[in-house]
Amino acid sequence: MQRGVALRAAGTHFARALVAPQLTYCGMQALCVQLLLAMDRPDVAERTVKAMVAVDDDATLTQLAGAWCNLGLGGGVKVQEAAYAFQELGDKYVWTPKLYCGAAVCHMHQGQWDEAEKDLMEVRRGWTSGLSPPLTPTLARR
Repeated sequence: MQRGVALRAAGTHFARALVAPQLTYCGMQALCVQLLLAMDRPDVAERTVKAMVAVDDDATLTQLAGAWCNLGLGGGVKVQEAAYAFQELGDKYVWTPKLYCGAAVCHMHQGQWDEAEKDLMEVRRGWTSGLSPPLTPTLARR
């Protein structure tokens, strides 16, 4: 997995393509979904998510990868499914800054700017109160 993270950071699509077919377990497949979405290949990412669902549809990484993929595919129904996934994970476990950011992106896609702002304010409140690490790169990307 370290190799995949390093190649993702390097930003070379060729290197990413070399890693993608060799991934076998859930964590690596989730990384593969991220890489494919970064390469603007949501169609291939969707096939990877379907393979993950076939193995374990209740796994947290499978749900996250499905949400990422749905955001990458876009469209009203897909974005709504992603929003439900982020909501379910936040309610089931604990709301993390990245879950809040994912939910905010869903709200932005749906034109729900007030809801998106509330989610981002939760991240900021947790950040300023010392409950979570600084997420400047996460907030800047969104």
